[in-house]
Amino acid sequence: MASINGEAPAAAAGNIINPLLLSSARVGCWEALDVLFKREDAQEPPMVIPTQEFLALLVSARGRIAEPADTRDVELGAYRQPASFAAGELLHGVTPGGDTALHAVAGNGDRNDFLKYAGMICGRERGLLFAKNHNGDTPLHCAARAGNSKMVSLLIGLAGREGPRGKLTLLRMENKRHETALHEAVRNGEGRILCPKDREALFDADGIPEERKIGAFVEQQEERTIVKLLMGADPELANYPVDGISPLYLAILLGKSTIALTLYDRSGGNLSYSGADGQNALHVALLRDTAIHGGGFKMSCALLGNPKVNLNLTNNLWETPLDVSRKKVSHGVHYGTNFKFEIWSALYSVGANYGALRWDGNGETHSRLPKSEAEDRESEGLKDTSQNFIVASVLIATMAFTAIFAFPGGFRSADDHTNGGTPTVAGGYIFYAFINAATIAFLCSLVATTGFMLAGSPIAELATRRIYLRRHYATTTFYTVRTVARRLWLELALAAVTLQDFGS
Repeated sequence: MASINGEAPAAAAGNIINPLLLSSARVGCWEALDVLFKREDAQEPPMVIPTQEFLALLVSARGRIAEPADTRDVELGAYRQPASFAAGELLHGVTPGGDTALHAVAGNGDRNDFLKYAGMICGRERGLLFAKNHNGDTPLHCAARAGNSKMVSLLIGLAGREGPRGKLTLLRMENKRHETALHEAVRNGEGRILCPKDREALFDADGIPEERKIGAFVEQQEERTIVKLLMGADPELANYPVDGISPLYLAILLGKSTIALTLYDRSGGNLSYSGADGQNALHVALLRDTAIHGGGFKMSCALLGNPKVNLNLTNNLWETPLDVSRKKVSHGVHYGTNFKFEIWSALYSVGANYGALRWDGNGETHSRLPKSEAEDRESEGLKDTSQNFIVASVLIATMAFTAIFAFPGGFRSADDHTNGGTPTVAGGYIFYAFINAATIAFLCSLVATTGFMLAGSPIAELATRRIYLRRHYATTTFYTVRTVARRLWLELALAAVTLQDFGS
């Protein structure tokens, strides 16, 4: 059989796998495999009907992996299969899906007995390491898909016995979806979105140079993932396939930020950013909201800082990353520190260009002109936002009104003072400062409450409602605080001067 030279080996048409071999592979029963090998070496006819001793071995192996020891499927399958298995072709048979015995054992277990079983197969037929099933998957694909890290390590080591070229050939082999085993590891790995604690450890670490922060974070992750195994064996593996969906694109698409960082670190930044439909990793980072909120802004900035990333590449819709980010920003009122707006602003500030798309939306699905659904969404957003602000402004007005009737220091007694019933601090600058501050806060809150009510009213035009929301938000925040602070400062300053004059 061919190995690393030429095409991957393929089984002859109609060469069906021995059901006893398949059963033993699925439970990792290397003792049963040894029995089959000995029969083949002795040039005895292939075993089709299992003996009691053979069944006992399978039962024992299934007990090791806590599976029910039901041998009826083996017996029935043996009787249904033709008894004309060619002598000396034990390992050359395949399942209806094209899987060899090595595919079966690689995808079914990670215990020592499975590893020994795989080693025995490769010791007899090394070329099966590079065999592909009908989907183009190698045994390494199957092991990575099942999450069998020890099996992955074993297969890489066995391929390495063919020399460096053999190991790289196995690692870079693609299936019919143009995916390597690294894609399976990314898809099935335990990656996650960066939580606030992760982002703090990654970007705010003290005493670590900026260029080493990602590497230090990756090293802190305790799990020895299959992604790390594969990238450790071939740091350039993230560059494959040359055309198609890259592992980095897939990791970002699936929201697995920790895996994306591992790929970036273990490749030294030398990795492919390509994706589906002409997109790249930056496109998908912008399109995926969860990735953006979970650290995608930092990932996008890392992509922006890499000179190998072309910021003006277009996808199949002729959209550049700047076009994609513009579509994600709200057409109407939006919060200026949203991640979507910050990503658009970052792209714009580094000189990214728009594509050749019409901004008037003529014939384009990304039209900047608000559609009826967009207007409805913005109207609901203005209403909800206004209601939240009304609660705050009414609370301020209530507190200011109540404070006027609850002066610090209390009131003078009518029996002991000619001005009974008046505040004890009346007549001083501190009294006037308190009265002025409470009055200003009360009046500004009333004005803001009225404006928020109009902003939330659906009978007004959207443009008018936006103006009311922005202006009266400023009234309740900037103008109220500034006016009250200046008035308090003035009155307290006058009080200090008065006290100084009185003392002198």
